[in-house]
Amino acid sequence: MRADSSAACAQSRNQPAGSTAPGGNDQGSIIGIVATELGLMVAIPTLVAHGFLAQRIQRNLSRLERYALEFCTAVETAKSSQDAADSGGSRPA
Repeated sequence: MRADSSAACAQSRNQPAGSTAPGGNDQGSIIGIVATELGLMVAIPTLVAHGFLAQRIQRNLSRLERYALEFCTAVETAKSSQDAADSGGSRPA
């Protein structure tokens, strides 16, 4: 029995530092790598889609603000024209 333990000890000393025996803790590392890969597979396309949609929203918001400004300007112009026509054309009795 003592010879077996000495052989195992000698064999473990020949392994480089940080290495594990086959079938040891490798399963946890594999699960971590696979989880990271799956996370990146979801995150990268999501980031690209977010950039595309954010740019599209910003463009539409700018367009909406421009249309709103044009509408307000048209309403103010029409109101001013109406007020000028009302005050200049007839006098109240």
